[in-house]
Amino acid sequence: MVLSCMDPRFQHLVYNHLKKKKLIGKYSAFTIAGAAVGVTHNKFKKEKYE
Repeated sequence: MVLSCMDPRFQHLVYNHLKKKKLIGKYSAFTIAGAAVGVTHNKFKKEKYE
């Protein structure tokens, strides 16, 4: 599974990383607006993991 932000500035970075790791076509992609914030921001950690 690959979780990424839909921001077009990051699409080529994600693609290039997956290509380098030889993972193209071998994953499920979840592209969400602000995806990284939802996973890493301290405000949401307490709500999700306790």
